[in-house]
Amino acid sequence: MKKVSLNIVDGSPGRILPVFGSVEAAYVWYTEANENPAILDMIDEVDKVVVNPGDYVEVEWRGCEFTGTGTSTVRVDLVRFARCYPSKNGSGHLVSLHYGWVLDCIIPFRDYKDEHINVRKLLDADSNKLNLGIMFKDDEQR
Repeated sequence: MKKVSLNIVDGSPGRILPVFGSVEAAYVWYTEANENPAILDMIDEVDKVVVNPGDYVEVEWRGCEFTGTGTSTVRVDLVRFARCYPSKNGSGHLVSLHYGWVLDCIIPFRDYKDEHINVRKLLDADSNKLNLGIMFKDDEQR
């Protein structure tokens, strides 16, 4: 399974990662964000995950779907991830779990860096900071 780690570049104010509850919601955002930047606030099925400097995010790819019309097809990735961030009282870290659909322009699954984020592809041996299998209860007996 593909995995990446994501953190905020020093000096950046942070980034909002929109995680959509459906492929359709992601596609609406993708097609209308340039013309209407406030569209993100109008979509019901979105979790706006704020990632700040000092946070650590580990993301796992769970599959994808293609959506669109004619020549304007876009790939939407199903992901699950954990965001690890310092607690307000400074006594450790907190973790939030997220699951949903994102576009490659939100979380690329390759080595990538821009002025706000640094994404690094993880091998299985590297992804030991956050064990998503335990956090999402993959091994739980039913």
